[in-house]
Amino acid sequence: MALSKVRLGDYLKIYRENCGISNLTCWDVSGVNKDKEFFEPAKQVGEDTSNYKIVPPDYFACNLMHIGRDVVLPIALNRTRKPKYVSPAYTVFYLTNEEVILKDFLFIYLNSSEKDRFFWFHCDGSVRDGMDWKVFCDMEIELPPIEVQQKYVDIYQGMVNNQKAYERGLEDLKLVCDGYIEDLRRKLPSEPIGQFIKPYDERNIDGRITLEQGINIDKQFITPQRSNSNLNGRRVVRKGQFAYCTQLNNENVAIAYREDEDCVVSSVYNVFEIEKKDKLLPSKFTTPASALTNN
Repeated sequence: MALSKVRLGDYLKIYRENCGISNLTCWDVSGVNKDKEFFEPAKQVGEDTSNYKIVPPDYFACNLMHIGRDVVLPIALNRTRKPKYVSPAYTVFYLTNEEVILKDFLFIYLNSSEKDRFFWFHCDGSVRDGMDWKVFCDMEIELPPIEVQQKYVDIYQGMVNNQKAYERGLEDLKLVCDGYIEDLRRKLPSEPIGQFIKPYDERNIDGRITLEQGINIDKQFITPQRSNSNLNGRRVVRKGQFAYCTQLNNENVAIAYREDEDCVVSSVYNVFEIEKKDKLLPSKFTTPASALTNN
């Protein structure tokens, strides 16, 4: 398969049209996230939005000023039938010749961590650490024939559709499970969880465990934002145990079930293990997590 090398800017053209609407709300304005998708509502909206830019259908919007900060090229393709409105900080452009490069193929090409690193490496080193439009246009890409591009687009779109269908199925299943659990909570008597669990307070005295973890609001173990060089004396969480903390300033109990290798957590966490697994399954315990605060 022969590839042709082209300069990207030879097939791009900036689109400059302001919306002229001065009172757009955050729900009217779109932003572009790190997943290269438009999102609403926007995080910030100016007092006068009349200079906000229009992104027509099948046009791109990207924020070249944030590449260095996010190590990602924030770019999105408007696949809807309605125009979107974005901040003046965005660059709006379109393809001038789809007989050479398909817009969906270009988006797929730019939607990779490899290209993100390329753009990050070529940032201008300024305070904003962004990229000049000319540098963006000077990028050379190798293109397969247009019919091969279309095959890539079809395969990619098929994978995206399958993923969305899978996610919708998970959401439907979650609704069914949540409804069933709520029905059981109304029909069955509540019991204190203390009769099923046993607390543990094992400390990392010898410093043998070197993996430190925290817990997020999604009830998952994560790498803490602030790492500690000295993990001696930290509370140990063994595989098959729970760690939880009720001292966080939010509406959720930070609780997670350890399924991976042993780790240590901060002393603000408590650790316990389910003893009577014939009465309470560990993998299902985090669903009614509010029980920790109710009993």
